[in-house]
Amino acid sequence: MIYRFVNWDVPAYSKDSKVCQLHDKVENGERLSRSEMEWVQQKLIGNSYSNTGVPVGGWMFTFDKALRRILVKQYGEWQEYWAFSKSILRMVLYGRVEKMIYVD
Repeated sequence: MIYRFVNWDVPAYSKDSKVCQLHDKVENGERLSRSEMEWVQQKLIGNSYSNTGVPVGGWMFTFDKALRRILVKQYGEWQEYWAFSKSILRMVLYGRVEKMIYVD
């Protein structure tokens, strides 16, 4: 799903942006390559607006269809993430991961 998440007027999103192209692949049921999944996962981790979407120019591109909820124990604390898989999430996290559990 793509939706506007700001209150002010924003220009229409560009179909040429990388995130839009990857979103379209997921929506059409195509499989993302490992490097594409890592790129999206990095954007999800660094995003404070949504756990399952990537914001670009006032628009939110969600990847809900392809993500799974994962609990991660790091440094004695549990944190919830949305990721494509445990291995993709582990590649973008910093530090020692004690445990990972799928929550579905």
